[in-house]
Amino acid sequence: MKQITPVLLLATALTSSAATIEIFNTGSSDLQSVGIRDGFSNQGAAEYSIVGQTTTSGDLLRGLLTFDLSDPLLAGATINSVTLTLTVGKDDPTSTNGDVTLNLFELTTPYVYDEATWVKATDTTDWTTEGGDYSTLLASEDANPGTAPGGTEIDFTGSALDSYVQSSIGETIYLLTKLDVENNATRDIFFFVREGNSARPTLAIDYTPVPEPSSFALIAGFACLGGLALRRSRS
Repeated sequence: MKQITPVLLLATALTSSAATIEIFNTGSSDLQSVGIRDGFSNQGAAEYSIVGQTTTSGDLLRGLLTFDLSDPLLAGATINSVTLTLTVGKDDPTSTNGDVTLNLFELTTPYVYDEATWVKATDTTDWTTEGGDYSTLLASEDANPGTAPGGTEIDFTGSALDSYVQSSIGETIYLLTKLDVENNATRDIFFFVREGNSARPTLAIDYTPVPEPSSFALIAGFACLGGLALRRSRS
């Protein structure tokens, strides 16, 4: 029977302990979430980031988010899973009572929260496509805008989001949320908490860190001791 040595157990313990870090929007002008609305000016002073549509033709609302992934704890880490949590700030009883799909995309053009509009990412940079330049679909989640009370948490998860965060460690990422179907047929509005308290958008990252060099030295030391003990037992 093959034995599991103390050295192997120590190596496993030192190299595979997972941890979780939560990353929030900050108060700086380039790291806050904000809503953009077709035909409206910048919404940076608004209490909520509003995502959805009304029954007025062209009245669409999307949410922009950004997170800083430069925390040293993530350097070289393996990402196990990622959850983006958005919290409903208040209900909208005039919205349709029925599930709609919210999509989360990679936003390919950086924005400034107190300058972004439906047409512009910043005061000096237009979106290539009005409404935000987005590409890869990272996650989707169903929710009911007509019955979701304030405090409801909507979680986005998925392998595409995990991979995106893994490839973006050390950088600032930009995201966009929108309805899957935007046709102005119904009123579907979500009022998401934007920033300033514990309910602000949160990126929870479960990761396995790179072991400290001292951990490898400790493993090597125990391996040497184990080898000496084995030789003595055979002699």
